Amino acid sequence: MLTATIAMSLALGVTPVTERGDHHDWIVRMDVCVGRFHESRRDPYKLPGVSDGESAWPLLPKERLDRFSDGETCAYFPLIEDGPYHESALDLARGALRLDDLRADLPIELVPGDSPSERFGCLRLPAFTTTRLELQFVRHVRAFESVVDEPRAAQCAWWNHWPADVAAFLRPEPYIESDDPQIVELVRSWLGTDPWTIPPYVTAKAITGKVIESVQVSGRMTTLFGDHFIRGFNVKGAKRSLVDASGTSADLCCAVVACLRAAGIPARLVIGVTREAELTVWVEFCIHDAEAGTNHWIPIDVDRLRGHSTRMQPLDRTWDDFGSLNDLEDRIPLTYHLRPSRGSLAGRPSLWSWDAASRPEGRKLTHLLVFHVQTAPKRADSPAADD
Repeated sequence: MLTATIAMSLALGVTPVTERGDHHDWIVRMDVCVGRFHESRRDPYKLPGVSDGESAWPLLPKERLDRFSDGETCAYFPLIEDGPYHESALDLARGALRLDDLRADLPIELVPGDSPSERFGCLRLPAFTTTRLELQFVRHVRAFESVVDEPRAAQCAWWNHWPADVAAFLRPEPYIESDDPQIVELVRSWLGTDPWTIPPYVTAKAITGKVIESVQVSGRMTTLFGDHFIRGFNVKGAKRSLVDASGTSADLCCAVVACLRAAGIPARLVIGVTREAELTVWVEFCIHDAEAGTNHWIPIDVDRLRGHSTRMQPLDRTWDDFGSLNDLEDRIPLTYHLRPSRGSLAGRPSLWSWDAASRPEGRKLTHLLVFHVQTAPKRADSPAADD
């Protein structure tokens, strides 16, 4: 995707607005466990030393679950096939199911996602009875640093003829209420009545700075069981965060995305995991280079940008963590959405879901999630392998 964009720009003798820098190859394992957990026994699981295929969960006392539906059950894990700063080796994706002490590898079925670059990895599960259900989903990703030519980016004019895969990120979605009248009016008050005189790259800077000034970050972006296990995201969305003038770091990103979309700039969340196996969220927005006829996604680390200053920085200067991110190679993108559009999952938004018919009735279940990240061995057939 980005490689073709750069090649097109070079063929036209135009300096690319964005390029990929250094890269790193990663293997990310996402473990999900469903059961009845007793939180009084905090965190007996030791994170280091869990090998491939080993159970990631402590043997906590739990009631026996009801049998799942007799029909086929599907669990869905969102993934991004290829993005501006990463590539996925979909042929290496794999899954596994563990029922008590029984473990089985499962094939990954790829089904369409919300845009051409998005997929769901589907695990088809049989009916069963167990004290706990454990699922594993493994993906291989090559991640790149982002390098943005800011003078060229600032020359890009407004554009309205977006392809479908970009235009999808102009529409509102859960937690990103970009069409809400209060958000639209707020953005209008920031930009004035004639925002088109300012290039969209600079406008995105101004909006990001205004949101940082308007929303104070407080609380964790995830809720935890013990010290490591993730229950789900702690988010209230763009509108409430802007009205309350507070929210988590994920809410801050939601607010930036909603305001960018309200201004007519395609934007999206990127939810990923770091090399330390911690969840992280950043923002990307899109600009069009009319001279080269190419679209470019610009990343923003909003939370780290806020750490530099909570006041608007001069718009004519380069901002650290806006555009060029020299540690983006150490972040593995997982999805563009806080809640998967396929299946359902009770409670807080999370990074997986399953068919509603598969939920046992009459039981209060806890869904826990944890990540394991390791460097991938060098392979001749790895994505974007060097020549």
